[in-house]
Amino acid sequence: MWFLARASLMTPLIAGAALVAQGSTDATAQCFGAQYKFELCCNGMFGPHGLERCWGAGYDFKRCCGLHPSDGSDLRLPSLLMPKLFVGLSDGDGMWLKQNSSGSWESQIPGLLFVEGYTLFRWLETLPLATFQDRQVLDLGAGVGLLSLHAARRGAHVTTTDRSLRSLELARENAELNLPPDTFWNRVSFRRVDFEEVQSATEVA
Repeated sequence: MWFLARASLMTPLIAGAALVAQGSTDATAQCFGAQYKFELCCNGMFGPHGLERCWGAGYDFKRCCGLHPSDGSDLRLPSLLMPKLFVGLSDGDGMWLKQNSSGSWESQIPGLLFVEGYTLFRWLETLPLATFQDRQVLDLGAGVGLLSLHAARRGAHVTTTDRSLRSLELARENAELNLPPDTFWNRVSFRRVDFEEVQSATEVA
């Protein structure tokens, strides 16, 4: 069984994976200038695709506000501006992730994508398909579910867990939004877990 966890449990791995996720330059910087800034153009208050007048001539929300491999966009995480994030995949495809970007900071935390989880995701993208195919994966503290989505897309059977009901709601919504119906219904399950009370993985998976 594979275990997926956040930085608090896997700090050495996260540090190494950062070399995969971060680029030396921010390729999306050319999207914004003196008039149009990231904070303005990508703000969810204007709708799911930001401020429409920012886009044109090859520039759009996905390209300029999304998270893409090795472009430095991970430095903007967590993004409190966008209720929905676009995550570009290394194979050219992409996923939309719903976030909980409203309310107090304490209420938002369980429903945001943080750089630690994103960095681990980019490292997982580099692993061969056989790493996931028909394997059992336990995602500990899944948050918005990015790691669970990736593992399920690559053929794993995933148990998605979190102590926050809001996180599990978002993870389930994101799975239904991004996975084929057969994968959603047959390869992903969701469980609320209070990790302070769990003694072994067999109590969860």
